[in-house]
Amino acid sequence: LYLQAESTTGAILSAEEMGQPETPVEEVVRTVTRKLLRQIQQGGVVTQSCQWMVLLFMAFSPADVCKCV
Repeated sequence: LYLQAESTTGAILSAEEMGQPETPVEEVVRTVTRKLLRQIQQGGVVTQSCQWMVLLFMAFSPADVCKCV
């Protein structure tokens, strides 16, 4: 299951989960919804699953171009 939300500033956040065969669909929906709401509550601007990529790009960028807040 994949859920996506767009903030008023244009940031796109998403959450995903793959349930096991014996897991009820409702439980998978709750899990994904909680993940997405947690990201929104924390004020994220980059989806958690893509944060490693942002940090990698920042590491290879000049110091005056990138900043981690």
